[in-house]
Amino acid sequence: MKMFFILFILIPAICFAVPKVYRPAAIPGPNIGIKFQIPYTLGTHEGDVRIISGSITIDTIDPSTATGELRVPIESLTTNKAERDCHLRESLGLNYHLSDFPKEHICDNQFHLPATGKNSIAFPLITLKIVSINSLDRTKQIKFDSETEIEVVGLWNIHGKTNQIKFPMRIIPEGNKLKVVGEVPFSLNSFDIKVKPAHMAFFTISVKDQIKVIFDLLLVPDP
Repeated sequence: MKMFFILFILIPAICFAVPKVYRPAAIPGPNIGIKFQIPYTLGTHEGDVRIISGSITIDTIDPSTATGELRVPIESLTTNKAERDCHLRESLGLNYHLSDFPKEHICDNQFHLPATGKNSIAFPLITLKIVSINSLDRTKQIKFDSETEIEVVGLWNIHGKTNQIKFPMRIIPEGNKLKVVGEVPFSLNSFDIKVKPAHMAFFTISVKDQIKVIFDLLLVPDP
């Protein structure tokens, strides 16, 4: 009888503690997903991410142990201008040690890069690997049953280089889904990314070092 009572207590707890796997929802429009902002001499270029894959596993008992990885193909980054998008792929995807870029642009007249050879894409993905998450309020345990502010420790891999970055996020429950909201600033130089400036008649247009990634991402649980 005593053993039965112990099992009666433990089995629901074990079931409750089963980790949940969340994946990015399909991007339905311009206001949901991941955006980026690239300041330059004359203003700010804004863009969207059209494809996001990967998963995040969250333990319902201890969400701070969350693990997972999100992946973005650089082909899915768009600023709604084909030439600029191709130049973005040059900067993010080419191996400067092999390519003729950044000495010269590689994009052809249709704003495509070669499929093979030294000027083809060497780094096709941007990845974010979750290392840990912590409550911004150290006196409180993380719970995702209400809006929660967290600090994410993540490993970003961009242009073949990995950097660990800490950044704040808000987790907003929407039914059985989770919305992830926040901004991540980082330096292009820290990932050894070069952007070829445009030389005009009387001045030069160049991209600034600090860019911003903006999350408004909906995570849905696996069925």
